[in-house]
Order: sequence, then C-alpha cells, then structure tokens
Amino acid sequence: MKEKHVLLFDSIVLIRKSLEMIVRKNHNDANIMLASTIEEVEEFAKIICFDLVIMDINFEKKDNFYLIKTIKKLQPKTKILIFSFFDDIKYKTNCFKYGASAFLNKYSTEENIKMTINVLYNGSDYFLNDVKIKYLDSISHEKDKIKPIKGSNLSLRELQIAQMLIEGENNSAISKKLKLAMSTISTYKKRILLKSSAKNILELSVILKKLK
Repeated sequence: MKEKHVLLFDSIVLIRKSLEMIVRKNHNDANIMLASTIEEVEEFAKIICFDLVIMDINFEKKDNFYLIKTIKKLQPKTKILIFSFFDDIKYKTNCFKYGASAFLNKYSTEENIKMTINVLYNGSDYFLNDVKIKYLDSISHEKDKIKPIKGSNLSLRELQIAQMLIEGENNSAISKKLKLAMSTISTYKKRILLKSSAKNILELSVILKKLK
C-alpha cells in the first residue's frame, strides 16, 4: 500500500501536537510532517506530494487564503482541511472557492475532527460535498438566470443543474461549465433525483414540466 503523506500546519505547538495525536491514533501508517510557518509549508509542498493538509488560515503577513491557492496550484489533488477559530460563512465560502475540501472550527469535538480527517484521508468527498453545496447554493453567480418553479423544493442551483441534465449534458460538461468538481456535480444529481422523487433524468423532466 502506498504511504500517505500528511502535513499539519499551525503556529500553536499544542494544536499541532493534538492533531498529530489524532492522526497517528487512527492512521499509524501516515508519514506526518509538522510546520509552524508559511515558509515551511511552501518548502514542503515543493518536494512532497501530500494526500492531506490540515491548516489554519489566520496569517498576519499574507492573504488568509494564500496557502490554499498555493498548495492547490502545486498539488491539485491534495485534500485540504481548514482548522480555524474563524467560523464566519465568508471564510468558509472562500475556503471552498479556492479548493479546500472541509472546514472545521477549533472548538470541534475530537470525534468530529477524527471523522472529518478519516473521510479526507480515505480520499472521499461525498460526505463533505453535502456541506459544500450549502455554500455553493448561497453564492451561485447564475441565480439571476434561473427562475424558481412553483411547487418544486429544488434550490436555484439545483434547478440550474437539473435543466442542464435534462438538456442532455453529462456530469463532465456541467462540471466544466460551472467550474465545480465532478464529485460535486454527482452529489447534486443524487440530491435532485431524491428531492424530486424521480428515478432518472427522463422522469425528472416530466415532473418539472408538470410543475411549470
């Protein structure tokens, strides 16, 4: 089995050590690197391909999202978990926008931290997409082009994707047009079918036409 590399970045020693303990307890096969400065993270990212990076975003000398953008540029497939005291929706939205896979408040329980790390460590996005979708729905730039359908419980973003699916576009094409990950589009598709009680796209088309 391929060795997995994990980077833990926080300026507070106690937090770094606590995260290291949680990761080692659940993934003793992980190769864990610790960083206390932005410069250390940048150097590590140039020489090691990380499967998971857990880090804060509160920087004094840099844009708070600088490291997310830097890591994703160097390593697009790396999962990034933001671990911060900043719990404002604007921070979360921008974290997802620039490529983070999850956001946890530092007051989170150990069980919640462990569960989130496990999901990312195993390469899965499904659990996190449900959280991410709430923010994507709230910041959609295409909302003004989509009209709500009376009687439908689909969000405007879901209606937008539903319409694209009905028009015959596949997940890959929608992903490129909306600049969203394929896994996110897949999650949207599942939610759309579930919320509309449709078994497939053809049924979805019929249901939405009846509501118009």
